[in-house]
Amino acid sequence: MKRLNRAERRRFQKKGITAKELKVIEDSSALKGIDFAVKGMIASFVIVLHDKWGWGKVRLKRLLEQVDNVFDSIDKNYVSIEDLQKTILDETGIDVK
Repeated sequence: MKRLNRAERRRFQKKGITAKELKVIEDSSALKGIDFAVKGMIASFVIVLHDKWGWGKVRLKRLLEQVDNVFDSIDKNYVSIEDLQKTILDETGIDVK
């Protein structure tokens, strides 16, 4: 995400937006972008598995629960994304970037 340069920050400050408020806006925008990307990626996987391989509701729900568990492990620092990428490469030969 592009950070505002000094002139842009000053322009916002002249309009009455403090640096702290600007930081909150930037952080909120970043979180919205991340949320959009994650939801888009998950929806893409689910629709492909359903349309192309015939996965139904039960299988898809099981998959989503397992994915949620992996995200939880990442969030709790039990495993890193780099660890997962290395495991995938080592075990499947697929380089996930």
